[in-house]
Amino acid sequence: MMKSFLKALFVVGVAGVSLGNITSAEEVIEAISIEQYFDDGKDRGGTVAYVSGPVAELAFEEDPFSDDKEIKSLTLQKGKRQIVILFEKNLPSGKVTENSVVTIKFKSGPIVDYFTTAFGELISGDVNVATWSSKENPKLEDLITVEDYFDNNLRFGNKRVTLEGTVEKFSKTGAQEVLIEFIVGSNSVEVFIDQSIWKKKEVKDVIKTLKEGDRVQVRGSFMMEGGMTIFTGETLSKI
Repeated sequence: MMKSFLKALFVVGVAGVSLGNITSAEEVIEAISIEQYFDDGKDRGGTVAYVSGPVAELAFEEDPFSDDKEIKSLTLQKGKRQIVILFEKNLPSGKVTENSVVTIKFKSGPIVDYFTTAFGELISGDVNVATWSSKENPKLEDLITVEDYFDNNLRFGNKRVTLEGTVEKFSKTGAQEVLIEFIVGSNSVEVFIDQSIWKKKEVKDVIKTLKEGDRVQVRGSFMMEGGMTIFTGETLSKI
């Protein structure tokens, strides 16, 4: 439920510097595949990415006074990985076709599971897509501190992991969840613990004695990464 809410909120609220619609590359562009973008364990939040992949869907804007229509967005998709690119200026119909492989340029931002959306450009010109295999996936540890997570620009996707951090703030949300915040410099993680979890005696006993400055470990998974980091907790323990 929360993933669906975040995804919908993300689509409605996507913002940033628009990059235009088509860029003609004068030199060879170095790009990565959509598989590498999502699977290589790197957080690219805030950086400009060039990503290549197959077009799964096109969204059109039609002219009520003619039969003309223009492309207003496209979706790259490979397996469950999905990037929705919105164009500042619509593309001519036929400029891109479904199932074709294209390269897009966009400013990388938050990722919800295997989904992201952004304003971007279509790249026209020579593109060199880096060779990459899932065998190159990094070994992501089962226990990670928030300090190491941010220092090493990691991204875990939906992998279950134990996250360790120092409690900066904690509160109860309007949805009856416990919210714990870890802050490291200019970065932060918001940890949400659903009431079905915090009502368990072993978790409730920890929450009742929780205070700012406590060092805790939370088992769960990341729901959003890359500029905004949200983690869903399944367990809670003090160190």
